[in-house]
Amino acid sequence: MQPITYLFGKIRRYDPGMFGVMAANTLLSALYPFIWVVVPAWILRFGAVWDKSTLILVITGAGILAAGCGFAISFWTGNYRMRMNGVRYHLIRDLMAHSLRMPYQNTLDPQVLDDINFANETVSNPMRGAGGIILTLLRLFGGLLASLGFAGLIATLSPWFMLVMALLFALTFALSHRADRIETDSWEEYKGPERRWYQVSTVARDAAYKKDILLYETSPLIIRYMQHFRAQMMAIMEGVSKKRLRLETWVCLLNLLRDIGLFAFIIHRFLAGSLDAGGFFLYSSGLAGFMTVAQAAMADLSAIRREGERFAAYIRLVERKSEEESKATPHAPKREGALALENISFRYPGASEDTLKNISLTLPPGHKLALVGENGAGKSTLIKLICRLYRPTSGRITLGGVDIWDIPEGDYFSRLEVVFQDAMILPFSLKENVLMGAAWDEARYQQVMALSGLDSIAATLPRGDESTLMRVLDDEGIDLSGGQKQTLFLARALYKNAGAMLILDEPTAALDSLAERALYEHYGNMAQGKSSIFVSHRLASTRFCDRVVFLKDGAILEEGSHEALITRGGEYAALFDIQAKYYRKEESHA
Repeated sequence: MQPITYLFGKIRRYDPGMFGVMAANTLLSALYPFIWVVVPAWILRFGAVWDKSTLILVITGAGILAAGCGFAISFWTGNYRMRMNGVRYHLIRDLMAHSLRMPYQNTLDPQVLDDINFANETVSNPMRGAGGIILTLLRLFGGLLASLGFAGLIATLSPWFMLVMALLFALTFALSHRADRIETDSWEEYKGPERRWYQVSTVARDAAYKKDILLYETSPLIIRYMQHFRAQMMAIMEGVSKKRLRLETWVCLLNLLRDIGLFAFIIHRFLAGSLDAGGFFLYSSGLAGFMTVAQAAMADLSAIRREGERFAAYIRLVERKSEEESKATPHAPKREGALALENISFRYPGASEDTLKNISLTLPPGHKLALVGENGAGKSTLIKLICRLYRPTSGRITLGGVDIWDIPEGDYFSRLEVVFQDAMILPFSLKENVLMGAAWDEARYQQVMALSGLDSIAATLPRGDESTLMRVLDDEGIDLSGGQKQTLFLARALYKNAGAMLILDEPTAALDSLAERALYEHYGNMAQGKSSIFVSHRLASTRFCDRVVFLKDGAILEEGSHEALITRGGEYAALFDIQAKYYRKEESHA
């Protein structure tokens, strides 16, 4: 019942007029089948005593009533379907909002990803989940009301007859329910292959992958993976279909025996003279009508139960509040507090060993820290921990003495100005890509455009900073070059000047070492007075920082100023000497 009450709440909120359509359709749907059961029975019973005009009037009236009911039912069904889509779009929006608010660490959990994909299916497909329940409810109430009417009619023939018929229907419904349970029990196993098939098919459709797919002739490989996951899905459904077939065969046999026995009883009463022609037509047509509407109502009840279980996954996901959302923090730390990592370790789900091991360091206010190391040392993972995107496996991170996981998410995120190595370009205007949803400030915006140099790039675009980026929403969207993207990311970080900490996670990895060093120094000059973390695998790029932390295999190997580490002559110095040869080559060719 929870899915139905939940959907009724959404209907009441978004389109309460649907209840009126549902009530009117229920009455007419229940009335409609009785017209051609009762009227012909009257004609058979009273036609001999009616005059011609009365007979014509009854037949004409019945035809007009039936046509009017049919037209109204068709109209309201179409109107209801459109309004159902309106409610469904609100549910899709709610799911999207939940996905956007979801803790980043949940993206590491395949079960969460499967749940999101399954929940999306329950609202995006109008015939399943929420849409299936709402549409079925429109038929169900009319079917149940008509079934009660036919049951009352048949009970006048024999209460025992009605009782036996009800028991047989209950037995077939129980078997149908068991068949549905076989299908719903398979959904958990089905989720994984379905999500993977969808993700591979997305790669096949995404224009960003098109060049590689064509140049490397990757189509057969992609198709092979899609066929592999599709085969897994089909194997699951084939097993379900075989089990359902056995149960549904028993349902059909019971229905056949039920129909033979019940109609034989009515025929026997007619041959015995207990029923006249009108009564025989009334009860035989009433029985046929009852079987039709009651069987349809049982199928609808079964469908609602099945789709309700499907939609329950959506409710559990959307209404579930994360542990972080439910926490309340009476006191937030001051912005000038130090960031401290205390024996931090982190292990990815399913991994056999820690990616980061017992990391401890402190970043005082206004301090510039360089986080360096070769690829795979754990630098980006550590940044995600500092950004509160991942929760440490052990240890804690504090800001001003307060655990960052005890600080409200929005408050903590507002303190950060972050540019990742895989920073995001949105398919919106250049201006919106700078603001990123922040409040508009004309003076600050113009200052940031000038400081970053993005104003000169905007001047070359067809519609200036109103030009749309990417060809997603605009067929004539602009594709920025690598250097132009870096300028945009700089402007984006600078515009969020409320942040107390600047973090650069190798956003310039595609640039040469000299360009990266120049850009990092530019960032450093723009972020005076802020705590800053600069991440790079190129050791010379961050020599302007106050302190350097050298990571290797997930642990701090060396720590100190650039000059002190060079003087020490450890692994940092050795790696710097190796890289310096390439720096000198680049400088000689500059």
